[in-house]
Amino acid sequence: MTTLTISTDLLFASKIGAEARAIDAPIRFARTPEKLTEILTDSNEILLALVDMAIEAIDPAQAITDIKQAHPTARIVAFFSHVDIDKKTAAQSAGAETMPRSQFVQQLPALLASAVEQSPHPG
Repeated sequence: MTTLTISTDLLFASKIGAEARAIDAPIRFARTPEKLTEILTDSNEILLALVDMAIEAIDPAQAITDIKQAHPTARIVAFFSHVDIDKKTAAQSAGAETMPRSQFVQQLPALLASAVEQSPHPG
């Protein structure tokens, strides 16, 4: 069980990584189409996918579609610049929840915590 993050913004990715480490949340990062494909075909179930709609190396709307296809139960949250309404619309059309970056930053700890709570605990 893992969280997938798609972003090439190193500062933002490091913030997400730090939040995940703080609560022991498994997380994987995709910065290229090849890495995304590798992660999606792994046997681990993706519970949460965080998609930066500003990414240029990967088509974010297609990535959302691919995630939904490979991991139909994953919660997909796309974040975007509050002025980039086209990116918001593309994410929603692909089936993701959307939130502006500022809201995403505020919600990040809760998003990661909810994914950790959904993970089956070894027992």
